Amino acid sequence: MKILFLAGSILIFSADVRGQVISPEIYQTEEDLLEGLQNGELTFDQYLELVDLMRRKMEISSPDSQLLLEIPDLDLAGLDSGNSDSQQRIYQFIEDTVAARKGVVGRVILQLKQRISESSDPESYLRLQAGNGDSWSFYLEGENDDSENRIKRRGLEFGQRGKWKVLLGNFQPEFGLGVNVGYRSYLNFSSDSSLEAENSLLFPLWTRYNGLSAKFSKHNHSLCGFYSQNRFGNFRDQVVGGQLELRWRKFEFAPVVSYQEISKSGEKFISWAGSTFGKWLGKEAEVSAELAVTREKEKGLVGQGGWRVGKGHRFQLSFWSYTQDFIHPISGGKALPDYRPVDLEGIDLTFRSRQAGESGIYFSSYNRINRRTKFELAYQQWRDGNTHLNKNKARLGVGYWVKKNLEVRVRQYWEDDDLSAEFPEKKTTALVGTYLFSQRTKLQVRLNYRMAEFEDGHKKSTWEEVIFDFPIKEKLRSKLRVRYYHSELSQGSNSSWHFYLSEILELTEKILLRSEFVSKEYQDRKDYQVMRIRVEWEL
Repeated sequence: MKILFLAGSILIFSADVRGQVISPEIYQTEEDLLEGLQNGELTFDQYLELVDLMRRKMEISSPDSQLLLEIPDLDLAGLDSGNSDSQQRIYQFIEDTVAARKGVVGRVILQLKQRISESSDPESYLRLQAGNGDSWSFYLEGENDDSENRIKRRGLEFGQRGKWKVLLGNFQPEFGLGVNVGYRSYLNFSSDSSLEAENSLLFPLWTRYNGLSAKFSKHNHSLCGFYSQNRFGNFRDQVVGGQLELRWRKFEFAPVVSYQEISKSGEKFISWAGSTFGKWLGKEAEVSAELAVTREKEKGLVGQGGWRVGKGHRFQLSFWSYTQDFIHPISGGKALPDYRPVDLEGIDLTFRSRQAGESGIYFSSYNRINRRTKFELAYQQWRDGNTHLNKNKARLGVGYWVKKNLEVRVRQYWEDDDLSAEFPEKKTTALVGTYLFSQRTKLQVRLNYRMAEFEDGHKKSTWEEVIFDFPIKEKLRSKLRVRYYHSELSQGSNSSWHFYLSEILELTEKILLRSEFVSKEYQDRKDYQVMRIRVEWEL
């Protein structure tokens, strides 16, 4: 609970929109994420990012904690308000309290995965981390899959807290609201050989920005810049970016510039942009905006605000608008995951833009009416830049504590892929009951029913799950989850059972052992079972 409270405190006013995708789905294993990808609930970019987050398990206090906002429908305002739904969504992506203690000088994470439903080689994940907290730190991530060793991410950082920082390796710059420089998309190469580059320490296959980043701060201003280079097959992707940040009382202002060059066999695609970012920070509110203009004079504008009224009311509002040909691959500003394929000039490369031609608005509200009752509302509407259709999603929920240890919540979801037509659209009703036996023992029952309307008729589906968190001993905790899913009630062969069991054992103050067993049993396809063991060791 302390970690969740800290999460809400740190992130509530720094929320990005990538986690604003309204969804009743909760992903608690890598297999859940894969199924979400296969069912069209997650895009490939979202799937890769969330699998990576689940393996890394973020430190809430780290600068990279912004990546937690990739989790769909994560209500950050609810984390420090006892929102059990938000706690379930974030649980598998954050570090345990043992791993988050101060004074860590070194850390090793080793995760082994074995599919037991079929004959296969084991898969492994390794993360090494070291540092003295203030002046230097180092990390290295790698994996072995299909008997192939791959480096995923590595970095070496030097600096003096509050004055300067230099990072060599992989990094994720945070410039303004990301309209100019932000989330680095996965490039979708059309060449069959584009991803056949050798995985190396200099150019890992799994990268974000890759190169040299530096930041210098003094009093009320700071200067930061970077050079990044990635290589995939015959393609070379180079990016240069910089930001000058000026602060005065409650105001912050920053011009941002960037240049990107993607080349292949002498042919080049060049994109550059300039933007202006501004922010005002009050005692109970924050408002920020960024306007970017590309070399083709295409524009992208993003604004957002968050405010509180008393202790029980929180609100968030954001909007975004990009012109039809806003093609800037390193833009990470606000947009929903509707991809528009764009053939980049001069090279055999298809880029999937999330921003080009899209405009939208998002609003969310969390209100505690009294000691027992809370009310929540979220609504988003946007224009897809690829199909030009207007779409929306919404969530309305009420929670009530029937007793001191029993909460019941009802949520209604709406999803419409074309506001000008009667279909397709989805309506999902979710009933969640949570019973607290003690602070560490909790039973939750989730009942979901969905009706989707299409041109050729209705499709009804349902899924129910029971989640039981319970300690066996003081240093041994368990979690059991049983889920039944029926994708189409009119057909009897589309159901499945999912079983999940995890154990967390604190061997010593510095060694944590996690084990997971996942079983998915289907009527219409092959069953799947996997065992995962993870060791976290502080040095």
